[in-house]
Amino acid sequence: MWSYVRTNTRIQSLSFSLSVDQCHLASISFQFARCFIDDIQYKSYEIVLELCPTKQVVSFLIERSPDVTCIIDLVKEEMGGKNTKTFKIQDDSKNTYRKIPLHTVEGLPIPTSIFTPENLRSAISYKARPEDVFIVTYPKCGTTWMQYIVWEIINEGAPLPSFDDMNMKYTPFLELTGGEVAETMKPPRLLKVHLPYHLTPHHPDAKYILVARSPFDCCVSFYHHTKKIKNCYHFEDGTFDDFFECFIRGEVHYGDFFDHLLSWWPHRQDPNVFFTTYEEMKLNPENSVMNVAKFLGNNYWEKLRDDKDILNKILENTGFNNMKEKLQYNIGHDGDSDQKVEFFRKGQVGEWKENFSDEQYRRLKKHMMQKTEGTDIPQLWKDL
Repeated sequence: MWSYVRTNTRIQSLSFSLSVDQCHLASISFQFARCFIDDIQYKSYEIVLELCPTKQVVSFLIERSPDVTCIIDLVKEEMGGKNTKTFKIQDDSKNTYRKIPLHTVEGLPIPTSIFTPENLRSAISYKARPEDVFIVTYPKCGTTWMQYIVWEIINEGAPLPSFDDMNMKYTPFLELTGGEVAETMKPPRLLKVHLPYHLTPHHPDAKYILVARSPFDCCVSFYHHTKKIKNCYHFEDGTFDDFFECFIRGEVHYGDFFDHLLSWWPHRQDPNVFFTTYEEMKLNPENSVMNVAKFLGNNYWEKLRDDKDILNKILENTGFNNMKEKLQYNIGHDGDSDQKVEFFRKGQVGEWKENFSDEQYRRLKKHMMQKTEGTDIPQLWKDL
């Protein structure tokens, strides 16, 4: 039996040289990891064997690190021989993050509450029609803002509908409502989806407005969104560090940020697709409104060009401060009272710098470059 000493001392990294029999290295290392799993009840582990001309490194990646004394005692008792090899044992705290309760439907992770498989499948199976206008984003990338801009353009600067009416009636969120609600709408039908390209209902004459946002700012906004809506995501006790691990692994609602963007990227210049970024909308709201109006039809663009009062009213109504003040979302019952959620928190560009550690920045930047290799997506956010 292998003995060990358990203490509360945790390690970040430990490297030391041992004299071991080279031919038994792999089998001994596996038993070593398994011993920790069985006796100290670690939930998962991975053994990575890296070979190079000068040394052999065995890394144990487990959910919680044992203490230094434990490792050394085990090694001293069990390892012997003449050949010197280097063991590098690391604390992989990234495996201890709190996860968001999700299940997969049609290849998409969705929450176990509020969003139903039936409504998601109904949204996917909806038959798009020529008069449809889809607002398409990954979550927390300017969806609600663009929803209201489009509605305001078509309705010539009318007072803002409530958030509930917007998402359920005027610009229904199809994955939440199901596709049936759109069947009774009069054209033009404004529809909101977070779906990747291959699951979005398509018609060659329908219009698609696609908004992308910096993955760094999206991550921060998505964290607050997920934490805030507790009866949907059940993540109210989760930390940003927890959410970051979920986000970078695609273990969030709608999956990996880059998978969604990459699905739409080849179609961004299709004649029935209008592509913009959250950052462009923030930089020049008036220009963004006029460009969207032009895409919707020359009659909308000409109306705003010729009637500055309507244009200014749209800009006022869809301004961040006005929308933050007036719009809340009732997501259902939490105990005995409705849970009201503010969807507009800060709306800043670059807020990620206040939240990301240096390591998190490096990891997400590396993930972005790997996922988008061969595309010019990184040029959207050149200052990252």
